[in-house]
Amino acid sequence: MTKQITIRQAFIMILLLTPVMKIDMLPSYIAGMSGRDGWLTMLVPMLVEFSVLGAVILVNMRGGLDTVLTKAIGNWGRRIVMFVLILYFGLQALVYSNEICESISQIWFDQHDWVPVVLPFGLVCAYVGLKTIRGIARSSEIYFWLFIAALFLAVFFNTANTEYSNILPVLSGNAADKLTAGFKASMWYGDYLPFLLLKIKDGDTRKINWLWLAGVLAAVWTMALCVPFYALYRGAASEIPNALSRLMAYVIVSVELGKADWPAIILWLIVAILKVGLALWCVRTSAESMTKRRVGIWVYMAVVIVIYGIIMFFANNIHVGYRIGGAFWIPVAIIQYLVPFFAALISGLRCNGREMVKE
Repeated sequence: MTKQITIRQAFIMILLLTPVMKIDMLPSYIAGMSGRDGWLTMLVPMLVEFSVLGAVILVNMRGGLDTVLTKAIGNWGRRIVMFVLILYFGLQALVYSNEICESISQIWFDQHDWVPVVLPFGLVCAYVGLKTIRGIARSSEIYFWLFIAALFLAVFFNTANTEYSNILPVLSGNAADKLTAGFKASMWYGDYLPFLLLKIKDGDTRKINWLWLAGVLAAVWTMALCVPFYALYRGAASEIPNALSRLMAYVIVSVELGKADWPAIILWLIVAILKVGLALWCVRTSAESMTKRRVGIWVYMAVVIVIYGIIMFFANNIHVGYRIGGAFWIPVAIIQYLVPFFAALISGLRCNGREMVKE
């Protein structure tokens, strides 16, 4: 199974998939902790994660996680790390899938029907997870431009009367709590971890700088959507789900043509499926690295059945997703920082050379 993508594909994946789950339910969730300062609460972990991106780039330049772990701590050490990543990405896919199913139910199903949403969604995501990373990367390339076009449509035809003075004064109250509360939403971060499991070809030092630019641009356009959300809904933001679709509701082409919010909402759903598919691809890749490839597929299928079985019968609303994400935020945060930094450290101590592995 190939794990190799190009620098351009990695650039687009960071730019497209990093923000997608931060512009739906997360702003409302964070507003419940930090009120109108929620955009700053969201921003702090994003800035800290640039250190994770640096560790991921370093590991990639020394052959990728598989190679680094095998050289440094042997096969059994690698298997332990891969088992931890299976749990991590499985939990991430569970929370994300729960959130997306809730969004679909709220936007398109008046009666909040659940089973008709979960079944096709789960099948599609499981199928995406079975594809190669190149398939996910190429799909990202296709939908990136369509999504950007939809967002430009939103900018040009937005009729919302947004008063940015509504988010002032900044950091009123307990500033320290508001600046650190975002780490309790660790499940909605960790966007650079999948890049530990793949390989980026042609990644010399000069070209790698494009990944830093992608991270900066991803943070910028995430804030470009979240700040207006907090400015528009102010104290009610914690009660308003689906931040993107709520902002898109104000996109009106003309009195005759009516609302133009559907392109961005549909494209968001497609990109969100790619995001969950990437997490499931990481589950499969970790399982195949931990065991034989044939056994890894069965581990993957078992994880998928558990994830969507839980969503089908137990996690049938977003509040359950919040509770799951909140309950495991400490181990999730530890994994998000410990695994890439540990891999980067041992790659420097035990692995020679800085050239990317080329297939």
